[in-house]
Amino acid sequence: MQKQQNQTKKGMTLIELVAAIAILGVVMAAIMSLFMSGINFFRIGNLKSQTQSDARLAINAISENIKYASEFEIMNNASVPDIALMSSMDNYF
Repeated sequence: MQKQQNQTKKGMTLIELVAAIAILGVVMAAIMSLFMSGINFFRIGNLKSQTQSDARLAINAISENIKYASEFEIMNNASVPDIALMSSMDNYF
């Protein structure tokens, strides 16, 4: 009897191992969720940036056409007025 009490415990029990794996699984799921949210926010930000860049490019092109226009004509349609610009830069774009 004395011999059994003097023995020290070595290793882990199956219950301890299952609990450690479960805790690790929960932590990894939380980290993965944060990682996926970060990727999603990056994609949204990248799309917004690309849209703003495209809009800026279009506005610059329109303003250059207006700036270098030598004459313009307002053409009225039945419902929507159109503005036609004659520019020396028409061949540029």
